[in-house]
Amino acid sequence: MTTVHELPAVRRLPAAPGVRRRSTLARVDYADMFLVEVADAGARSAEDWARAILEEAPLRRRSGLLSGWTLLGLELDLGGPGTVLGWRVRECTPDAVLLGAAGRLGLSGELLLERDGDTLRFATFVQLDGRAARLAWAGTERVHDAVVRSLLARVRA
Repeated sequence: MTTVHELPAVRRLPAAPGVRRRSTLARVDYADMFLVEVADAGARSAEDWARAILEEAPLRRRSGLLSGWTLLGLELDLGGPGTVLGWRVRECTPDAVLLGAAGRLGLSGELLLERDGDTLRFATFVQLDGRAARLAWAGTERVHDAVVRSLLARVRA
């Protein structure tokens, strides 16, 4: 049985200016940042951590993510080269990977995963163009925090 002490603490902080500058979106209308401590973060590249968090999530969670992103109108490239669970790799170094997806409803998003020592930083950036995009995100924002926390909590410290 897993105890609370065995689970890594996932902390949400405002997206720092340096983190926000990593976005390639024309405008960032929403940004957040989560931190989680992991054992031996340097054993995997940032892209490998992103794959572990998103692609190794339980099937039910992955299905929920894909359904939610599709409802938001994000254009995913499932199984395509240079993608992580349908998100296109926009920038990649050993310590950081920026994933992006444009949307049909005017909502575009980016996910940033950075490793810094034994800390992983996971940030979400959203650009909202038009009323449909704002309404779609308003419904999603309420569950976004819990979903990100559950994904990151799977990464054992």
